[in-house]
Amino acid sequence: MPQEITQQEIKLSDESIAKLALVLSQNTGRIDKKYLTVKEAANYLRTSDRNLRGLMKQNKVPFYRLEGKILFKISELDDMLEKNKKKSLDEIIQRATNRGR
Repeated sequence: MPQEITQQEIKLSDESIAKLALVLSQNTGRIDKKYLTVKEAANYLRTSDRNLRGLMKQNKVPFYRLEGKILFKISELDDMLEKNKKKSLDEIIQRATNRGR
């Protein structure tokens, strides 16, 4: 079992501890989650709940409905983002250059 560290042992200011606590509370459980709620998915995509629901109505984002709950699979959200990536001018030039060889 990990040993608990006290404030005196690490000598952080109250402000630093408050900031660290905020960061940890926001990230707890995110890595291990496979599915997200509407609010979590909107946050993950850095958009609003309303915009996400609009994308759902347009069938632009994959989701699951289970007993009235809406869930989003993180890997599918990542895939959707990759498929909708806009190429930079450098990428377009590089691809055109490689075709000529």
